[in-house]
Amino acid sequence: MENKAENKKTAARSDSGVFVLEFKKPYKFDENTYTVLTFDFNKLKGEDYLDIEREMFDLGELRFYKASSDPHFLTRLAAKAGNVSRDVITNLDIAKFSAIQEAARRFLTFTESADESESI
Repeated sequence: MENKAENKKTAARSDSGVFVLEFKKPYKFDENTYTVLTFDFNKLKGEDYLDIEREMFDLGELRFYKASSDPHFLTRLAAKAGNVSRDVITNLDIAKFSAIQEAARRFLTFTESADESESI
């Protein structure tokens, strides 16, 4: 398990593709207790992106605008990055929920801008 100094160091690197959320008090949800949630967006693959789109389409949630603007997409992306259910994220208080959304948005925005400058 990571120590607190490592967690803070990781969370401070916004472009690292990793976001760490530490809880001051343990977060209990669905018979699980969390003291920290780590979202490693770097581990995600194109198939994960397509799975999210397919799931959203099946649920009637698919929108036709940028994924980095869609809160439903961002939540599902973060859930995959954190190996948690979507409900773990959506049941957090709004401040923590928003922080996770912003981390996912930053990752997608960074990835999108990096993709535009890459040559093939």
